[in-house]
Amino acid sequence: NTNCEFILLDSFIVSPIYQKKGISNILLAKSLNTICLLKSNSFLYANRKSVSLYKSFGWKTISKSNFLPKKPKRILMGFSI
Repeated sequence: NTNCEFILLDSFIVSPIYQKKGISNILLAKSLNTICLLKSNSFLYANRKSVSLYKSFGWKTISKSNFLPKKPKRILMGFSI
């Protein structure tokens, strides 16, 4: 189905033994490719350590949302087409 109102990515978790090998970049690039193909606004919940990674791919922090709940220790971010 290509008629998405929005896409919500909750977490990207890479095992510590595979970190620092570019896997997060690959997962994020693949996700953004799908988001762009679907032409869908997207949101994700990021932990504080990963915000700079997401920002480097064009995600922006969102101060509040009327339809997505806040999550403890997570920062809501958005990506618009």
